[in-house]
Amino acid sequence: MIDLQTAQAFFWLCFGTGLFIVLVLLGWVLFEVARLVRQGNDVLLHVRDIVAEIEEDIANLKEKFGTVIGNVAGMAKGASKISGLMDEFRTEGKKKTRSKS
Repeated sequence: MIDLQTAQAFFWLCFGTGLFIVLVLLGWVLFEVARLVRQGNDVLLHVRDIVAEIEEDIANLKEKFGTVIGNVAGMAKGASKISGLMDEFRTEGKKKTRSKS
């Protein structure tokens, strides 16, 4: 038969082995969680870089389109002046032809 001391020694041996296995698994889980967090941080930094580049590109486009729109507005003012001069010229031409008849 198994006496009490041998049974207690076997129990403590099994308990220690089980505790060691649980601690190893817990350490592995913590390591994997830390690795996952680090990878998530790397992805977040990469996304921030991409967003910063997109914002920079949008700012450049706004600057370029602002210049183009300013030029278009200037051209529209010039075109309205030219069309106004043409209308004046046409009305003057009609007045001169009517006075001759």
